[in-house]
Amino acid sequence: MWFEVLEGESVVQKFVREGNPQAFSNTIWARATLGLKGTALASAIDTKEVAEYLVREGKPQEISNTMWAMAKMGVEARILASAVDREEVVEKLVQDGRLQNIANTIWAMATMGAEARNLASAVDRKDVVQKLVNAFPQDISNAIWAMATMGAEARNLASVIDRKDVVHKLVHQGNPQDISNTMWAVATMGLEARNLASAIDRKEVVQKIVLQGNPQDIANTIWAVATMGAEARNLASVIDRKDVVHKLVHQGNPQDISNTMWAVATMGLEARNLASAADREDVVQRLVKEGCPQTLANAIWAMATMGVESRNLTIVVDRKDVVQKLVQEGTPQNVSNTIWAMSAMKVECPGLVNGIKGDAERIIKNGNSQAVSNIAYAFADLGYYEKRVFDAVVGQAERIAKGGNEQSLNNILWSLAVAGRMKENERAVEVLWKEVNRMDVDRLGEKDWTELKLVSLFAGSEGMELEAGEVHQRKMDE
Repeated sequence: MWFEVLEGESVVQKFVREGNPQAFSNTIWARATLGLKGTALASAIDTKEVAEYLVREGKPQEISNTMWAMAKMGVEARILASAVDREEVVEKLVQDGRLQNIANTIWAMATMGAEARNLASAVDRKDVVQKLVNAFPQDISNAIWAMATMGAEARNLASVIDRKDVVHKLVHQGNPQDISNTMWAVATMGLEARNLASAIDRKEVVQKIVLQGNPQDIANTIWAVATMGAEARNLASVIDRKDVVHKLVHQGNPQDISNTMWAVATMGLEARNLASAADREDVVQRLVKEGCPQTLANAIWAMATMGVESRNLTIVVDRKDVVQKLVQEGTPQNVSNTIWAMSAMKVECPGLVNGIKGDAERIIKNGNSQAVSNIAYAFADLGYYEKRVFDAVVGQAERIAKGGNEQSLNNILWSLAVAGRMKENERAVEVLWKEVNRMDVDRLGEKDWTELKLVSLFAGSEGMELEAGEVHQRKMDE
């Protein structure tokens, strides 16, 4: 009842006019802890006058609790966040020495999407890091998660996160969310954390994650393992267990399901139970309605990569409304992964093909070499020799020749040959062919050499002369 009364405009104004930092902090913290919203009160606190008063007169814990509560309630407190990130306020938080206050404040900043350059810099100071690693696992996890979310450099923090004593504390004292958030942060920062990856794959830790953790904890952990290129045999072995799959598809959101499938496929593993559950009609409808284009693209890419059949997802992916959302809202990589998956599964998809064709120039112009080559390869492999698509690919030939790898260039050459588009694009073919012949022969497999030989034969049949280097020619002739 009191909280409802406090949302009245006149009461709120009186409260912020007569209240003190402790009153502001305790009240907004209580609302957030109870899961209540506080639009009027939060708005009143996020004014210049109140924010300045809070950071000037408030204790570090009062500042931290207020920030935490605002973030927890989903409030973007831009004015307050800006005031908190001032150097003198940051120093006040750091000098207080209570690491939970620092961790909660930077967590709140990251959750709000606010910039916190001074705070992030302070958190990564050696003296603060040394104190932080002796803190509770949640504080360590919140700090590195926030740094990764904000894209901040954290060299000192990153250098100790994989230390054996820190890893031991995280996996033995931390809960599944502490573990998964730390793993996610390390992977997002592009760091190697072999001790951490090895520790989370111990059987007792795996059981803690899959039994006590929620679907997001499970998904983030295995996504991080796959992103880091680490082995996690024990974790991988339980991901496809029926009870774990049931939790993922019934309690998880589309991103949890999709990220888990992507991770399993990336690790070169099969997850038949997970793939079968994800292809159920009700789950597919959730992926489409609640998920974004990346969610759908990752799911179908994973199925194709694992070599499992998909009846429902492949049908939905070719639906007009789904294609429209993918093409208009998805990235070139989302589009290319989806059409590549349909190609790998040998599923005709005229709706998807028409959608890509209609916006081919933009998609291909903005795509990297892998995305462009995947689209070209899929179109040729499925027998869709659309001039508009291949013209767009050829238009990017010189860019791709400079920045693409052996596989990308090879795929485009093969696609042009199969689609019968070589002679009319002789200049582009020569540019790509010349670049392929400069590359390391050891990076191409037997299938690649067979395809390059086919390109050479097609070129010859059309009166084109493509000269191969001595080593490349010998490889094609083997």
